[in-house]
Amino acid sequence: MAFLDLERIDRSDCVVLLGLTALGIALAYSAWSWANVPIIDDWVYVWSVDHLIETGKLRVLEWSAHYPIVQVLWGALFSLVFGFSFGILRVSTLVVAWLGLLAFYLTLREMEIRPLAAAVGTLVLLCNPVLFMLSNSFMTDVPFVSSMNGALLFYVRWTKRGKTRDLLFGSALTTAGFLIRQLGAALAIIPIGYLLLTRYLGPRRRRLPVL
Repeated sequence: MAFLDLERIDRSDCVVLLGLTALGIALAYSAWSWANVPIIDDWVYVWSVDHLIETGKLRVLEWSAHYPIVQVLWGALFSLVFGFSFGILRVSTLVVAWLGLLAFYLTLREMEIRPLAAAVGTLVLLCNPVLFMLSNSFMTDVPFVSSMNGALLFYVRWTKRGKTRDLLFGSALTTAGFLIRQLGAALAIIPIGYLLLTRYLGPRRRRLPVL
């Protein structure tokens, strides 16, 4: 509920989100394949999921440039529920991609951009060739972008509403992004930078909210 914030979503937002969801499903279906084969280098991360399921131990191959712990756990969850296969793991990425697009749209709306303009912006992201291609794989790119979009959504809400829970959710998603791609640690600069700027440059000071 905190993610959707239903109290601030009106009918036009619901129509846009349903439309984007339907379009996303149609586009994903047009490129979908249940073939149990790797795409690009996603076999590296798929191996970690398989190893976790078989042995209960979390390991990452030396070949990997990242330590995608959260993504491996997410893929393992889908595999335990639906069965292990490359196709199921690609479905897990598509679900994360949809959540990232939802977060991106809500961020634009939080910044008081009208539904139509926010929909166009989200559509541009949805139709980005790189995002579209990698959404149909188990690579780390899309989960990282989605976690980043989610973190930015809650950070924007925090700066506008001053609620501690938004800061906590944003920080949790920043941690998730770090545990997918270690570059995600840079997202932690956002709340720190905001507090410094409002303290020394803003018209009014904002204290760090407490629980």
